[in-house]
Amino acid sequence: MATCRKISKERMALKISLAGTIFVASLGIGYGLYVGSNAILLDGMFSFLSMGMTGLSLYTAYLVSKPDDEQFQFGYAHFEPLINVVNGLLILITCLFAFITGVQTIMHGESLT
Repeated sequence: MATCRKISKERMALKISLAGTIFVASLGIGYGLYVGSNAILLDGMFSFLSMGMTGLSLYTAYLVSKPDDEQFQFGYAHFEPLINVVNGLLILITCLFAFITGVQTIMHGESLT
């Protein structure tokens, strides 16, 4: 019973996080486009990426709570580390993109806003 409550609390926390991330991503992308700021737009896109990863984590939390079946005899717990690797790679790619864009902006002498 305690495990069921723990999973339920985890799902609820992920749902609240997902709702907050959707709100922040919408504000960041909208305001970044409105004022023409690449920095704010990048922050909004990062929040949008985080929203997708939170949704994927929510689905993974659902999978982990499922019992074993014929296809996955040892359960679904191995999906959690896989999702963390994907999340880390997406964050790395986003950071590399921001770094390359920042260097190009500095090299061309454009405004950073």
